[in-house]
Amino acid sequence: IRTKHKTKANDIRDVEIYPSRFNIKEKLVIYIIINDITERLLAENLVQESEAKFRGLVESIQDGIFLIQNS
Repeated sequence: IRTKHKTKANDIRDVEIYPSRFNIKEKLVIYIIINDITERLLAENLVQESEAKFRGLVESIQDGIFLIQNS
């Protein structure tokens, strides 16, 4: 489950929540893992923006493009 979470400092963070439950000695145990994915989502957005800019540049150029990589 992806959602937003408000911290004690009133920051809004993107999180993934993984709830689960199981029995130990006939008692129900419920636990939840919460991962802060805010930085990952910001990085993914930056990559998508960069790819969109590069794609727009390449698609608008009327000349040839050569990529040279030194190994």
